[in-house]
Amino acid sequence: MDEFLSELYVEYFKKWILLQTSKDYKLYFNDNDSNIILIEAENSLSRVTFNRFNIIELCVMNNNDNKLEFYIHFQMQNLGHAKRLFEEMIECIYNTIKQPVLKILLSCSSGLTTSYFAEKLSQTAELLELNYQFQAVGWEKVLAAALDFDVLLLAPQISYQCAKIQKILPNKLVLKIPTLIFASYDCLKLFEFIKESLLLDKVNNNKTIIKLSP
Repeated sequence: MDEFLSELYVEYFKKWILLQTSKDYKLYFNDNDSNIILIEAENSLSRVTFNRFNIIELCVMNNNDNKLEFYIHFQMQNLGHAKRLFEEMIECIYNTIKQPVLKILLSCSSGLTTSYFAEKLSQTAELLELNYQFQAVGWEKVLAAALDFDVLLLAPQISYQCAKIQKILPNKLVLKIPTLIFASYDCLKLFEFIKESLLLDKVNNNKTIIKLSP
């Protein structure tokens, strides 16, 4: 493509992007660089960067876990193609809005076994593209740490403390990890357990203790 025409397309594309307003995100130029358009949404910060030689970069960064959700760069050749790529970027932004991260805290006596399990769960969740975040603490730190999490999972060693924790944290979903799942570090089974427990909790419309298996 003729370089002059390509530059005209880039300028038009830049102005077109700024017209793509929405109540779900905010579009604005970077204060320090007019060649960067930022797109600020609930769970992400995205950017459109206009580089030399009419090369454009599109990227979406998830604010919850600092994960790069979308990245592509291309040289302006076709305006329709550029618009389609931008629309796919916006779709990715909406996906981060619709799927907030579920923060899950595991706890056992010392935090050692649950730390190992939490690491396995995090790795598996990433492979399956599940918006779960896992962390583990020992029993003595669980009350302070749980305030920043959506779900609290108690290992079998301290499951007898479940009722006590629920009274102290009535607005948290507190669950006992089934012994067979914990003893085998079965990530997939635990994901199913969490999903079913969240559904039951929603149906019941209260934060009762849910235990799906003995």
